[in-house]
Amino acid sequence: MISEGSRQLSKSIFASVGESANQDSLSRIKMIDIMEKNMISEQFILNKAFEIFRDWTKKIQQEYPNLDLNIKDETCLTENLLETIQNAKISLMKDEKAENRKIEGFDIRYMLGFMESNLNTKWYYEYFIKQSNEYKEFIAIKAIKLYFEMDDLVKIKISSIYKQLLINDINLENIPTGIQHHKLERSELVDYDSIYQNELLQMLNNKTNYYINGYLSKNIPNYISSMDNYFTENEILYMLKNAIK
Repeated sequence: MISEGSRQLSKSIFASVGESANQDSLSRIKMIDIMEKNMISEQFILNKAFEIFRDWTKKIQQEYPNLDLNIKDETCLTENLLETIQNAKISLMKDEKAENRKIEGFDIRYMLGFMESNLNTKWYYEYFIKQSNEYKEFIAIKAIKLYFEMDDLVKIKISSIYKQLLINDINLENIPTGIQHHKLERSELVDYDSIYQNELLQMLNNKTNYYINGYLSKNIPNYISSMDNYFTENEILYMLKNAIK
């Protein structure tokens, strides 16, 4: 089952724990010396992102030794870690976690767990799934769909051939030619069923939805060591109190 850290989407970024956090967390935050204001610098995030990614690549390549992980844009690693930190903060402060935030140490444990799951999911999708044959087929189908969306004449011609083939192939008087929509299983994802009146585009849309649903249903193996190997308690508390840029 995919954990909450791998599902969350951010809408806004808050800069402080504020009054919603439990008093224990606030007291610990106040203990952080003001001289540590530069604790989470840009270079700090850069170094941590590279360190975590190096360890992640070592682990996944133990299982897939031929996996190519020579990335072309290393700044993405820093952006991934920053986004993960912000998403963890947003998720922690949701109303349904208000009671849990009263538990001593919950905020730190939650941040570490969310970051581990979320970052692992990002990298597994980006650097493993996207190298798979399934993903290449998914992109090929999207390319065909985009082409047909731009050419009405081709759509009409193929739709006509499809209907004729179907009618000739089935020994029934009345054959519905419409193709049923295969829905995305996640309600938060945008589905385009209403715009597809053409059988060809509906079929292609269904195929892309099959791939998306298949990916989302998979259990994602974890290749990140526990995040407390990379971040101290004070560093997590600092992240909670300050906006990380």
